[in-house]
Amino acid sequence: MLDQALLCSLNRKGIFPFPGEDKKAFFLRARRLSYRADWCNYAEDLGDLCPFQTTWDLRPDWIAVVEGELSFWQGAKTSSLGHIPLITLPKRLPWYGVSKKELFLHESIHSVRWWFPLEDIEEVLAYHTSPSLWRRKAALMCTTRSHVMICLSLVCLGCFLDSFLFMYPSFLWISLSLFIKSFLMCFLLLRLRFSLKVNQIYDRYLCNMADLLGQGFPARALSLRLTKSEMQRFACWNTSKEHLICWVQKQAKGDLRWFFLYSCYVRSRCCLR
Repeated sequence: MLDQALLCSLNRKGIFPFPGEDKKAFFLRARRLSYRADWCNYAEDLGDLCPFQTTWDLRPDWIAVVEGELSFWQGAKTSSLGHIPLITLPKRLPWYGVSKKELFLHESIHSVRWWFPLEDIEEVLAYHTSPSLWRRKAALMCTTRSHVMICLSLVCLGCFLDSFLFMYPSFLWISLSLFIKSFLMCFLLLRLRFSLKVNQIYDRYLCNMADLLGQGFPARALSLRLTKSEMQRFACWNTSKEHLICWVQKQAKGDLRWFFLYSCYVRSRCCLR
């Protein structure tokens, strides 16, 4: 029988099973994730992180953090340092004006989900640490290097055509310039639409969990430990709270990750009406 206090302690540190991980593999990984001062020192330097730690039920004091040089389009990044995630923060603030605290919290979300399959919902979770509504809603507009390069290429090509048009005005150059600008606008609008669609899944999940399990239920903390398909299931859940708890209990019997989630979040709701 697994010790409840041990499970809650590991979960609070952001050490929880990823999908399909068995008991032996998980506890072997947990033993290797030893305490490091990096994350805690940065957390202290960046001010009060209690709202973040409370909302996400998270204090990952095993993550490595360094400052280093990044590509011009990167605010920060998470990579691998042996068997642990490594957060690289910029030595200077990015040109688009995001604070180091926001970057640090954003990458902390990616770090604790390092062993999860990469899904678009993870980027939404990471951006939900931001105080900016725009950044939360537009989280998936430009998430990869290829997205950034497409936008920059179209902007540079548009500027080149505009300068060529200034010297050699003709209908052909006007048409090409308008086509490039229209293509860029369509690309950004499609990415924004996709981002809003994924955000809608997350917003429905939060509302549904609050309705089913009460306003005080830590739905954001639970979402950090779920896959996109599981969030979609809870977002569309249309039966009672009792059916939801029974479903989670059934999953917990055969899956270590769900046993964690049931023990840390759902069990306390069984006696509430």
